[in-house]
Amino acid sequence: PALMLLTSGSTGTPKGVVLSRGNLAAMISGVQQQLRFVPGETALNWMPLDHVGGVVFLCVMPTVLGLDQVQVDTATILEAPARWLDLVAEHRVAAVWAPNFAFDLLLRAARSQAPGHWDLSCLRMLINAGEPVSEPVLVDFERRFAQDGLRQGAVWMSFGMTETVSAFSLRCWTASGEAVTSLGHPIAGGAQRIVDDAGRTLMEGEIGRVELSGPSVFSGYHGRPDLTAEALRDGWFQTGDMGFLRSGELHIVGRVKEMIIVNGANFYSAEIEEAAARVPGLDRQGLAAIGV
Repeated sequence: PALMLLTSGSTGTPKGVVLSRGNLAAMISGVQQQLRFVPGETALNWMPLDHVGGVVFLCVMPTVLGLDQVQVDTATILEAPARWLDLVAEHRVAAVWAPNFAFDLLLRAARSQAPGHWDLSCLRMLINAGEPVSEPVLVDFERRFAQDGLRQGAVWMSFGMTETVSAFSLRCWTASGEAVTSLGHPIAGGAQRIVDDAGRTLMEGEIGRVELSGPSVFSGYHGRPDLTAEALRDGWFQTGDMGFLRSGELHIVGRVKEMIIVNGANFYSAEIEEAAARVPGLDRQGLAAIGV
């Protein structure tokens, strides 16, 4: 064991995810084969260091690959998101990751500045991960910051969990117009599949439960063989997500426990939020007000 991080799996009781050195090495190797970090490049992290994305993806991995690091307290960025852009430009940051909501925060922060205020030409890997992706936000983000030198192809999609040492699937983002954004193929050595409630593998395009396998997948929860047995089945990790595959690429539609069934039809929280975003005046607070 190299590291143990607590996770709730988004919906459950906190449990200790035991990650081995082999798990970490497999994730780092798999990601490096796709992103090809160069020694001497700079990575920026403003996520908490008790989060797998902060401590492994943007702390341990840069150390292993010979990258410089800029570590910033989360509150420092949240209270003034423009500082994120300032730091990227100042330190010539090449790689960073953030949840989708941060892309919206940065768009809002940029409203008070004229285009060209920041030089973001150094940024070649801006990874969107950790929550459902909004393509309209990314379209606006790429268009706005192209005026500050953000190169086309700098935004990447990723899917992963603490149990997979963060990134498990990756894809360079391009606007597709799809209702559900592709999160890409698994890293080297990994595999992903979609199964029904009985564990039978589904065909491409069919929505079901997401399962992952590979050397970066953890081997169990500390002191909880019961939860380990529930999560790991025949070498596959049951993520608790619902999704489908298209051309081998993973698409997530929501969490199993967040599915709403109405007259036999399945609806997912991400779909509801995305639809609400297109209704003038209806945001997340508006959804809460009507009980959704």
